[in-house]
Amino acid sequence: MEELINYFDYGYERPAKTDVPFATHVSVVPTPWNADSQLVHIGIQGYGLVEDERPAANLAFLVDVSVSMNAPDKLGLLVQGLRLLVGELGKDDTVAIVTYASGVCVALPPTPGDEKATILGVIDSLQAVGSAAGAAGLETAYRLDYEGSTWRV
Repeated sequence: MEELINYFDYGYERPAKTDVPFATHVSVVPTPWNADSQLVHIGIQGYGLVEDERPAANLAFLVDVSVSMNAPDKLGLLVQGLRLLVGELGKDDTVAIVTYASGVCVALPPTPGDEKATILGVIDSLQAVGSAAGAAGLETAYRLDYEGSTWRV
């Protein structure tokens, strides 16, 4: 499967103007294992923001840390993705992390994006334990958003 996914070129051209926020790219190729069928690959590329013009990002992540997430392709993959995101955050960005398993925890209250060590410390401490309490986690994440006058998810 990996060879099939990696067969396609993912360097899609971005839209030239903001009035077209997404460009679609379609590839149709013969199926190597069946001459009577074809593969269709549809890619979407969004308009590229100029970094100096990007508005501040206010992000709240609700993370399931129940035991069912204890796998490299679950919580481990999420941690890798969040670590990449931290590198893109600026001082005007804000990030919060709410976790849920047997209970709910505000692991990271709304924190400026330039406090990278603090954010990475919380991300790296995420561990899968306990059962899931998803409803309470959603309520807590929503409350973080609702109570802050400038804080929005």
